[in-house]
Amino acid sequence: MKLDRVTVCLPTKNRQVSHAFYAALGFVTVGELGDDGLPEPLQFEISVGLRVMLIPTRGFGWVIGNRKRSPRNTHECLLVIGLATDAAVDKLMRRAQDAGGKIAMEAGNQKWGYAGAFADPDGHMWQVNGAGGAPGVPSRRRPLRAATVTPRRRRSSPSSIGHDNPRGTSTV
Repeated sequence: MKLDRVTVCLPTKNRQVSHAFYAALGFVTVGELGDDGLPEPLQFEISVGLRVMLIPTRGFGWVIGNRKRSPRNTHECLLVIGLATDAAVDKLMRRAQDAGGKIAMEAGNQKWGYAGAFADPDGHMWQVNGAGGAPGVPSRRRPLRAATVTPRRRRSSPSSIGHDNPRGTSTV
């Protein structure tokens, strides 16, 4: 199945602050203007097929089926975007900081390639990767190394989960 578009919905305290922040990053709004002069719903096109929709916090609970939202400063989602060059990563990181974002990880060489991370005014985390890097995916600049895998020995107990295993994880 191929999707035409994915929209990531995030709660926001202040539509105007969020609009100014994402517009400063260079993202384009989509949709009809509402009473406050901003698109309703407030959506930004991040790339072809990917949008971010910012929903006021009071309405977000309704959208997620009246479930509790995660407390501020807890992160269950990391939005990762890729840019063509390390210089583009640096530029977007500066724009995020200048627009009021908080830098969570300074841009620089990471194990997976060049990357940085920031939080938007509502605390949502964004990671920006350059030169094709992504967490767990080797950068184009680094060759893959062959890994040596040594199989684990099976335990003789009927169930190896939890027996003589303080973490309670499978040892098979």
